[in-house]
Amino acid sequence: MNKGWVIIAILSIMLIAGCAKQQGAQPPVQNSGTPPPAAQPAPVDEGIQAIDDAVTALDDLEDNGSAAVTIALIAQQFKFEPSTITVKKGTKVTLKITSLDVPHGFSIADFNVDAQLQPGATQDVSFVADKAGTFTFRCNLYCGEGHSGMQGTLVVEP
Repeated sequence: MNKGWVIIAILSIMLIAGCAKQQGAQPPVQNSGTPPPAAQPAPVDEGIQAIDDAVTALDDLEDNGSAAVTIALIAQQFKFEPSTITVKKGTKVTLKITSLDVPHGFSIADFNVDAQLQPGATQDVSFVADKAGTFTFRCNLYCGEGHSGMQGTLVVEP
């Protein structure tokens, strides 16, 4: 569906909902002799948040219609959290990887991903999950005695 039509539809719904709220308001008092109270700014409507959420969801679509996802990943001796990541085939994946303790590496050989992670810093790693299957990601920079077991699983669903 065209992004523009979705936004127009959401805004139309919000306009209709706003008009319905207005009809329930009490009419102003006529000729009371006192000036009407100063207008108060309207509270932020939950609908505005719904529009923001919808626009964010639309922004998550790439121009080719495939989805994009951002996932926070923690690296620390001798594990990744989460240890399993699941995405749909064709998804643009951005991993925001933070090393909590020592320098680590991060690689997913099947997607040509290779990054060096510095302690306390967050590194963005992006790739397109263009193959379905189960793939291993691992630390590829020696980080201590448990280094060889520091790995996780990327599941790319069809």
